[in-house]
Parts: sequence; C-alpha cells; structure tokens
Amino acid sequence: MMRYPDPQDGQTNVPVKNGIRFNVRSDGPGINIDTVKVKTTDSQGVNVYDKTSPYFKYSGTPASYDIEVRPPQPWAYEENVQIEIEAWDLAVPPVQGVVYEYVP
Repeated sequence: MMRYPDPQDGQTNVPVKNGIRFNVRSDGPGINIDTVKVKTTDSQGVNVYDKTSPYFKYSGTPASYDIEVRPPQPWAYEENVQIEIEAWDLAVPPVQGVVYEYVP
C-alpha cells in the first residue's frame, strides 16, 4: 500500500526542484526495501532510482518506509514528468506491483 505521495497524482505547479516523497507500507510480512524502485520519465529520458542511488533516501522498517527521491537535476519549467513506483513485499513468493503512478 502506498500512502501520502508528494506531489499528488495530477498536481500542477510543482517546484522544479521538488523531490518525490511517499510512504510504502505492508500490513503483512513487510516491504522488501531492496525491491523498491522509482522510475522517472521526462525530457531527459528514463531514470530508475533504488536504495543504491545517492538520490534515494529512506527510513523506517519493513512495515512502513518513508522514501524520498531527489533527482540531481531539476525538471524543466512546465515539463510533464511520469513517475512510477514499484515494490515487492517479503511474502514467499513475493507479491509485486506498481503501487502508484503520477502523471501530471
């Protein structure tokens, strides 16, 4: 379950230096932080951020992680950015899915 996305789906007038923040949680076995990926598609191309990226920060526990991705370059003024967030849980076998998509 994904909660508290910032920016919100469809939000406009987002500052170009704005990061991507959200909370991902699991009522079951927990979230596998190694599988959380944030994919951005913009005029610069496609970038994927995960916990190995210096632009990906997280805190919390497998039950609930607060995550922020702050890309190294700000987006262009009036640019549309597509953001997809993917996560797998710790179940055996794991359950995967895109938990949130933001298309301004």
